[in-house]
Amino acid sequence: MTTLVMPVPEADGVVENWRMQYDWSARAGVPSHITLLGPFLRPGQVGSQVVERLRSLFASCQPVTFNLTSVERLSGLVYLSPKPVMPFRLLTEMLEREWPEAPRFGSAYERPLYHLTVARGGGDFDEIREGLSGHLPIGVRAQEALLLEKLPDFDVRVIAHFPFGS
Repeated sequence: MTTLVMPVPEADGVVENWRMQYDWSARAGVPSHITLLGPFLRPGQVGSQVVERLRSLFASCQPVTFNLTSVERLSGLVYLSPKPVMPFRLLTEMLEREWPEAPRFGSAYERPLYHLTVARGGGDFDEIREGLSGHLPIGVRAQEALLLEKLPDFDVRVIAHFPFGS
């Protein structure tokens, strides 16, 4: 399956060690990010027309400025919460209008939880929160989206980069 994400390199130095320990996607090469729409489409559905339409849509968007403000937990997920969330909602809604067949976050949630994953199912929440809190907020100016494909061996490849406002 493919996923559309917004990379957040400003967070790498703060979360990298935690992600490498407790998030399989970091070990698979996925950068720190906030998911915009995932799953998106099956790889076989992503041809040059889809890539060019995504390129055009994201080029019409301005870079997104936000802050990662707090360390949160939901079930086994530890994450950094972005503020404001409205830019993410608007991007997701734009994508959903163009591709209504894309399964909205696997239909697991009524509304997406925008977040930057730090740990999945492991690590001590209090220790992670203490380790990260002194580095918050993290100011971010996101300038692109990525289309990722999860491969059968749990590796991930970047299919395309989509700069904002170009």
